[in-house]
Amino acid sequence: GGDETKLEIIPPIVPQFDAHPADFRKKYKIPEDAFVFGMHQRSDPNIFYPVSLLAFERTYSPLNNNYMVIMGGSQQYRELAAQFCKEVQERIIFIDFCSDALEIHNFLDSINVYAHSRLDGEVCSAAIIEAMSHAKPVISCPGQNNGHEEQIADAGIFCSSLDEYVDAMKKLATDKSFYEWCELKTRAKYVKEYSFQSVKQKILKIL
Repeated sequence: GGDETKLEIIPPIVPQFDAHPADFRKKYKIPEDAFVFGMHQRSDPNIFYPVSLLAFERTYSPLNNNYMVIMGGSQQYRELAAQFCKEVQERIIFIDFCSDALEIHNFLDSINVYAHSRLDGEVCSAAIIEAMSHAKPVISCPGQNNGHEEQIADAGIFCSSLDEYVDAMKKLATDKSFYEWCELKTRAKYVKEYSFQSVKQKILKIL
């Protein structure tokens, strides 16, 4: 109940830094010209949802230079990847979960696309906001909660099936103009909806 005109959704405040490490690709031996999909997630088997990893496996081609990096995530991701062919496994990099914000931004700055999938979905995802702060286009899919569909609307790609997820990965990796359009839309939405200045104004409006 209540007056909907007074409603204001306050996203989480995601810290930004003037400087952070920028050696992620060098550290993990990822070529500078590679196209990298990435996701970070806490090591919780209850939120394991392999859509992004399964989609990446289907996009593999010896002719492309695509990689997938998962920071954290449950052991099930590693067990699933172990079932893929050797060539695909060589393009998937798993690194330990990290709570250091500077290292998370190092990771996010080094990927091209945030490839999100999570069983319970999101209400208003700080992880997605972090990726958007680097103007990284976001691909995602439905979960039990779907607040992230609104988060990436008109900027990223929300996929209703594995086939759609595969197509989204292929399009972003091969269509430069489309990728750049998504970058611009993601940056604009972050500044308007999720940046510190935007969130501050929403809080002041409520007060």
